[in-house]
Amino acid sequence: MNTHIEHLNKVIEKKPAYKELLNLYLKILEEQKKIEIENKDISYELESVEIIKQKMRQGLPLLDRKRIEVNFEPAKVLFRQLVEIFKEKIENTNFQEIYSTQDGKLDELLKKIFLDKEEIYAPTEDRLPVLIGKLSLQPLTRAIAGKFKSSVDQKLWQNGYCPICGGKPDIAEIKGEEGKKYLHCSFCGYEWLYKRLTCPYCGNTDHQTLSYFYAENEESYRIDTCEKCKHYIKTVDSRKLTEPVNLDIEDWCTIHLDFIAAGKGYQKEKSTLFFTPLESF
Repeated sequence: MNTHIEHLNKVIEKKPAYKELLNLYLKILEEQKKIEIENKDISYELESVEIIKQKMRQGLPLLDRKRIEVNFEPAKVLFRQLVEIFKEKIENTNFQEIYSTQDGKLDELLKKIFLDKEEIYAPTEDRLPVLIGKLSLQPLTRAIAGKFKSSVDQKLWQNGYCPICGGKPDIAEIKGEEGKKYLHCSFCGYEWLYKRLTCPYCGNTDHQTLSYFYAENEESYRIDTCEKCKHYIKTVDSRKLTEPVNLDIEDWCTIHLDFIAAGKGYQKEKSTLFFTPLESF
């Protein structure tokens, strides 16, 4: 986490236009750093190695989120701290009272986010509580990835969703001498190898309907698009960058690419920043 904060401070220096937004994210990282997830906070009984391999071959992720037993208390503590940070961005005057004092309401929200319930993506849903809820769960979901990633056999996984939790990717990276493409899970932060010329959202392999474009003067960042499903994913080519890449941070400091893609009629898949009240910045 200290490395992430140091990296973010460097990004703020290089991208002054993002100073307000990234300073907000810096405060979020500092609060996340204070949260300690213990081994007892996550419980899941894995199948045998052979059954796990069979599941991977069949395209089934390692974990079934419904079967994961987790302690939401650290997330609830973090949620209430993040509410203080977001105070100036809160439009709903009942927000603090509902989620900061009514424990059952907060439990319900966090469980919906953890299980990726479709209703949290409804246009009528208040975006800010969901954003804060996702950020509050990150220390827990990152701990889940760290605990179970050694059981993943990446050679058996060629899918556009996370091999650990089944989460959709929110950003991608091209790296290494061979220019391999890795996807970043929007839920647990795990990264896995993926085919460069395939849409991760619909599996489209028709090169005539797959494309990409760059923002002006930013050849390290591009937007990969699919005409079949009209989704896009931001992709960082770290081979062209001098600093190490943190994809969580890169997602926050490339929001202008989301605007460009949306302006061209493309949609963003589920991610933390899907809920960011961008108009506030």
